[in-house]
Amino acid sequence: MAKKKINVRKDYSYEAKIRLPAYERPKVRRQMHFTILRGLGLVQAEVMEENEAIKSFALGQHCKLKILLAQTPEAAALMIKESYTYANGVVFNAGNLDDSELLIKKQIAKMRIPVKQVKAGPSQASVYIEALKVMIAAHLEK
Repeated sequence: MAKKKINVRKDYSYEAKIRLPAYERPKVRRQMHFTILRGLGLVQAEVMEENEAIKSFALGQHCKLKILLAQTPEAAALMIKESYTYANGVVFNAGNLDDSELLIKKQIAKMRIPVKQVKAGPSQASVYIEALKVMIAAHLEK
């Protein structure tokens, strides 16, 4: 199984570096980088800032998987709407879905990127760990 290392940066984005076993490694580079950007809220300016961050990642020869990570369904819907062309996937904390569930489903129906609902416990860390598992597994299946 892949070895995982998660770094927490000062701007609250998370970078995870995954080292794959030799037989799963791409020929071009030996390491795949998975970058997770954390959705900080509903303000459109913050979402646009994250879009700019996504666009600004250097495109190297190695494989990159960019995932938007939102703390609420509402934030996920807004982030999906604003940034689906730059992201490879969206993971959000489902919590207690109610009225926002319909909003999420409408947004997801329009997108061609994987969207995963994760129920987080008291610690937000469970969202990030679950997101890594889901998205890495999906990527390795391709």
